[in-house]
Amino acid sequence: MYLINKKHIIINGNKFTFDYPIQNVIEKNNHYYVLTQIPAALQDKVYNNIYCLDDKANLVWQSQNLDVLTYPNESHIQSEAYVGMVSKESFLRGVTFHAHTYEIDYDTGKTQFVCVGRW
Repeated sequence: MYLINKKHIIINGNKFTFDYPIQNVIEKNNHYYVLTQIPAALQDKVYNNIYCLDDKANLVWQSQNLDVLTYPNESHIQSEAYVGMVSKESFLRGVTFHAHTYEIDYDTGKTQFVCVGRW
């Protein structure tokens, strides 16, 4: 059971505070996957905005930097924040504003670029 209040999540009586408001939470296997809402002015600077918390509201992992995954040979192109996430059978799927889709391992947070334009 969890409660959300803007930047705060309370899980089983334990509180965790994020830097930005919470947009979405997915609960799966005693873990809580949290997507924070990044202001438009910061979306080219803050883009590791999916987190995993355990059932005591401890941070397990934060999503990886996407630059290397999306554009491995083009370091001049910046990444962007996630704007959505959905739960799949064996992975979490995150998507960015420009429809870059990633699979995120539930246990480790290891991220893999999938494609552009597909949920």
